[in-house]
Amino acid sequence: MTMQKIQFETISTIRNVNALYTQFETCLAKEEKIQLDFSLVEQIDASVLQLLCSFTKRANTLGIECQWLEVSDMTKQAINILGLQTCFEQVNNYL
Repeated sequence: MTMQKIQFETISTIRNVNALYTQFETCLAKEEKIQLDFSLVEQIDASVLQLLCSFTKRANTLGIECQWLEVSDMTKQAINILGLQTCFEQVNNYL
């Protein structure tokens, strides 16, 4: 099985949501393992995390593995501040 990789931008905000949505949908349609790389993230907002929550749940339902790579401290902090920890329970080993 091949793998898709999505690189989150340094500033991941609502301006990135449409592009991320397209990338997520493409990955789900291919039914391939997905790597989400957060290594560059310095700022991430609620809209991106809400989309990520929805995407992660859909991937899990479809049995598609999502691997989180190099989750930045900023990403972890934003997830905690917004109370989204339960949304990402299946990836807690990355958080």
